[in-house]
Amino acid sequence: MRRVLPILAGLLALDACSGTKAAGPVDRTLTRAIDVTGDGEEETVTLHITGLSPTAPFQWTLAIDAGGKIIYHTERNDAEIDPIFNDADAMATAMEGCSGYAACKERYYAHEILEGLIPTDLDLDAILDRSSPNGLYGIGRPFLKQCCARSVPSADKVLKDIETGLRDSSAVVITIPASPVEAGPLMVFSPDARRMSSWTAGLSPPSSWYSELMTFWTESSA
Repeated sequence: MRRVLPILAGLLALDACSGTKAAGPVDRTLTRAIDVTGDGEEETVTLHITGLSPTAPFQWTLAIDAGGKIIYHTERNDAEIDPIFNDADAMATAMEGCSGYAACKERYYAHEILEGLIPTDLDLDAILDRSSPNGLYGIGRPFLKQCCARSVPSADKVLKDIETGLRDSSAVVITIPASPVEAGPLMVFSPDARRMSSWTAGLSPPSSWYSELMTFWTESSA
C-alpha cells in the first residue's frame, strides 16, 4: 500500500491505493494580507473552503476586508470543474509541476487562488483600448450605468481615474480564477465608488460574472 497523501495541509487524508476517504469533511480557512486598494495599507483576503470529503467537489467563498468593511465577496460551487483535476493534459498546461487529482486540487485551492490574486502579465494597451468592447471603458460604462445610475460623463470620470491609477501603478489589479484552466475577470478598487469595479480584457465575461458582480454591488450598498 502506498503512503497516505496529505490533503489540505494534513487536515484530511486519502489512501492513494485503495481510494478510501477520511471520514471528516473538508473545512479550511486561508488568509492573505495584501494591499488590493492601492492605499498602501494591507487588506485581509479570506478564502473559506468546504467539501464533503477531499475527493468531493469543493464550495468556497472569498472575501476582502478593508478596515472592517467587506469590499468584495464571492461564492463558488466547483461541482462542474472538479473532474478537471483528473485531466493530466489540462493540469500539465495550467499548473506545471503537479501530477494527479489530489496534488493538483491541493495546489489550486491552497496556493493558486490566493497567491495568484495579483496578475503579473497584464496587457495595459488592451485593457485601456477605448474601442474594445472588453476593455475597461467597454465593460465599465454599461456596468456603472446599470449598477449605480451613472451617466456616461460620470462613468468616464470614474474610469479615467482608474486608467490614471493603472498607468502610474497606484491602482492594484486583482483576479480570481474561474477554474484551474480559466482566468476570471480583472478587478480594481474604485475609491470614488468604494467598491471593486470589474472588467475583462480580451475575453467576454462568463455568464455568471455579471449577475455575480451585481449581487456584490447590491449587498455592499446596503
